[in-house]
Amino acid sequence: MKIFIITTLLLLSSCSTKPINVESQKSTTLNQLREFDWNKIKKTLKVRIKNIKDQGKIPIIDVESSYGEVPFYANKKTDWIKKFSELDRYIDNLAVAFIVFSPEKKSLRQFNSAGDGYEDWGMIWGDINHKIYDLNYSWFMPSGVGFQPDPKQNAEDYRSHMFGEILRDHYPMMGEFFFRHYPSNRQIMVTELQEKADLTTPIDGPVGEEFFSFSAKNNIPFQIHYEIEDPLLAPLDKMLSKYPKSQVIWAHFGRTRKPELSTLFSPEWVNSMLDRHPNLYFDLSCSDVSDVYPPGDNSHVTSPLWDRKSKHLLKAWHDVVARHPWQFMAAFDLGSDRIGAKKLISEVANMRTLFKEFSPDIVDVLAYKSAWKIMFHEDI
Repeated sequence: MKIFIITTLLLLSSCSTKPINVESQKSTTLNQLREFDWNKIKKTLKVRIKNIKDQGKIPIIDVESSYGEVPFYANKKTDWIKKFSELDRYIDNLAVAFIVFSPEKKSLRQFNSAGDGYEDWGMIWGDINHKIYDLNYSWFMPSGVGFQPDPKQNAEDYRSHMFGEILRDHYPMMGEFFFRHYPSNRQIMVTELQEKADLTTPIDGPVGEEFFSFSAKNNIPFQIHYEIEDPLLAPLDKMLSKYPKSQVIWAHFGRTRKPELSTLFSPEWVNSMLDRHPNLYFDLSCSDVSDVYPPGDNSHVTSPLWDRKSKHLLKAWHDVVARHPWQFMAAFDLGSDRIGAKKLISEVANMRTLFKEFSPDIVDVLAYKSAWKIMFHEDI
């Protein structure tokens, strides 16, 4: 796989890329930001999809990636202008139609004072979406902020400002919110991150009510990072029933960190949920057949979807997706320290490997049609 990725990098890097005027990327206040031209964005994205299809390829829409200095990596600064330039060199040849990116979050104090430091947990909106938009990448699709739904500081101001900016900028989608999140395989190796990345916000509590209510009222989907553990399933079921007009995308289909706590999440349960809740969706940034958690513990695979011997989807899980293709959509889960050509190539390869499990008509839905419909409320 490493040889494949290196070879692909060399081949794809021969593509030309637009020059970037970094000096023009200057700070601005939210009141000075240029508005997104959504008619132009949609038109550009439609052209990209058509061009990819005209080449005999299947376009992919990634509904779940993010970028920005999140608290987990508060001391790690990233040149996002450079990172997006790197993605731009490869994305066309990989037949990626566009990536839905959730933006940078800044602390409330930093936002008000325009300081340079990042404060832990007091997170609020930044203006980087507009800066990237001004670079005119045809594959860039801005979305609302994600991360922690109930920060330890400035929580009410954070949510109020976030919801206000989503409406002001007319975002068709919110980001991914960590209602139940364990430290990732990278985070669990760093002692200081283990507690910070272990996050719980009751999805049927007051904060969850705000998100479901906002989504239902404004017809804007939001994404949840949520474990498949037994005690967490009934509260989600309850909220989907209470807010049938909400639109919820459950990230990382089938991923589990603690399989011993996940006995109820089965093909039968998921089929029942999707039948009863047409407002529930899953993204397919799921773990592959070899992923384990924690690192080195081969007895704890992170996905129940795969046959480890054949390396194919188990038939029962295949049939769930095939029965409800419009409630599943592609995703790469690029983010923070996981953005770059190597990661992009790997995730596209994983997604196209998954697509091989399904018939061409279903693949079209999973790859781009279902994502387009949930964001823009129309078929393509």
